[in-house]
Amino acid sequence: MQTRYRAVFISDVHLGTTACQAAHLVDFLEKTQTDSLYLVGDIVDFIQMQRRAFFPDTHRKVISLILKAARSGTRVVYIPGNHDAFFRQLAGQTVAGVAIKRNEVHTTADGRRFFISHGDEFDPVISISPFLAVVGDRAHEL
Repeated sequence: MQTRYRAVFISDVHLGTTACQAAHLVDFLEKTQTDSLYLVGDIVDFIQMQRRAFFPDTHRKVISLILKAARSGTRVVYIPGNHDAFFRQLAGQTVAGVAIKRNEVHTTADGRRFFISHGDEFDPVISISPFLAVVGDRAHEL
């Protein structure tokens, strides 16, 4: 049995890393139907993958389920973060049914509006010094 939601927000999955909990996400996605799926940054971790790529079947399954949802009529919006910033150059395009955007506004059932952004663009460390961002990322690993 699947649970139905108006919107689901997923962030900081870090596919491509050993720390990723992809099996839990696969379980959730298989049991969920949603009108809108927001992927809010760091879904794929290209920073970690430059050093060591780790992409088992569960990581591929996450991507497969997201693309399947898009094909089945779910509105999928991908807002890249700092670890998957490569995708920002595709903002404004739709790839395999996934709309890639810098940010988005979500309207709730009761009419409230929420600004959706990964937020890394508002972090002065990342925007002023990419080197410090890498140092911080390595420190976080430890």
